[in-house]
Amino acid sequence: MHHLRSHTWPGNVRELENAMSRAVALAAGAELTVEDLGLGPAPRTASGQAAYAATLNLEELEKIAILRALAETDWNKIRAADKLGIFASSLYKKMRRFGIPKSPPQ
Repeated sequence: MHHLRSHTWPGNVRELENAMSRAVALAAGAELTVEDLGLGPAPRTASGQAAYAATLNLEELEKIAILRALAETDWNKIRAADKLGIFASSLYKKMRRFGIPKSPPQ
């Protein structure tokens, strides 16, 4: 919580939402860690130094969107593809490209 509160969030609520979505989608365990948030080191306070701002590239955002759609549809690929506005065949190709398994991780 300290790490979340001390981040400057230059992208405001949208950046916070993206960071949380990414962390939930990519977290290895049942609990989120500071590393899962991908925010880098905790920002320094009162020193005037700029805080680290996490940025995601288009591929990372696409992978997050796919993982979120799969999670929201209980890994039903047809419904997930429909939710994403793409063909199921495109979803399968993207899943292979990003190394996303065909069934949910245990």
